[in-house]
Amino acid sequence: MTMRILGIDPGTRIAGYGVVDLHPDGRISGISAGVWRFDAELPLYARLASLATEFVRVVEIYSPQGVCVEQAFVAQNIRSALFLGHARGVV
Repeated sequence: MTMRILGIDPGTRIAGYGVVDLHPDGRISGISAGVWRFDAELPLYARLASLATEFVRVVEIYSPQGVCVEQAFVAQNIRSALFLGHARGVV
């Protein structure tokens, strides 16, 4: 049975997604991918609400059996890490 997976790269200004099908014979088929851009001038709560809306829309369209969320990577900016944590929590 083919399994559909949705991958999410969360962010509060730019986020992305990819949808793939994993076939029983090991093949992987790309189905869709996209980028969401959120206005940095909007308050954080508004950007997170937009991310949630876009995430739900993609789930409704593609009906994935699994979801993968990119692991957070933070070098030095603690504020960015906090915002990314919020974005990960949305999805």
